[in-house]
Amino acid sequence: MKNSINGIKKVSRKTAQELENLAESNSTDLTKKHLKETVKNLDNQKPFQAMDASYSGMQSMQSIESSMNQISSNFQKQASREMAKKFRFILRDLLSISKSQELLRSEAENNPTNSPRKNDLASEQQLLQDQLIKTMKKTMDLSKETFLVTSNMGQSLGQANAHMNTSKTKLAERNSKGSLNNQTQAMTALNKSAKSIIQTINSMNDGGSASGLSLIHISEP
Repeated sequence: MKNSINGIKKVSRKTAQELENLAESNSTDLTKKHLKETVKNLDNQKPFQAMDASYSGMQSMQSIESSMNQISSNFQKQASREMAKKFRFILRDLLSISKSQELLRSEAENNPTNSPRKNDLASEQQLLQDQLIKTMKKTMDLSKETFLVTSNMGQSLGQANAHMNTSKTKLAERNSKGSLNNQTQAMTALNKSAKSIIQTINSMNDGGSASGLSLIHISEP
């Protein structure tokens, strides 16, 4: 329990407090007492008394195990809710960028050759790419917390960034028509990432404990 408290304190003070309370509970004190009595009786060649003390100790340990399992379940549910919230923030960003990319593509497609807006399209594409890069950083930071950020998510975001960059170059060259395919591909990659995140969130909601936390483990007694 002490190892678990030290490992989890930075992640969830509520869970750490629950573990500390359990470590100081009557069940823990009784377990220590019964185990000491067992050892003492064995040293004094009193096997029957040792068996009684050992049985009482096992009952106390079962009580600790039940409490530990409940704490572990509560922690996983809390962690899943918080992780799902972080994924939803990223999802919101991706859907917003994809919608803006769709509007930019529509304008580029209908943009007349002599339109004064031609010079602005590349700048707008740059802004969308900047937003995507920020979202990619958020995703990378989240991948350090959970293995639920998959390589496929990263690949899709990388593809979207690459197509945006090519689109930006073509728009800067006033080749709005030539940028359309790249903009479409960028939207496809963004939507693919968004779909993957939606599936991850649904999986976490269905499982309740699928937080994907790989570094935190509550040991059983």
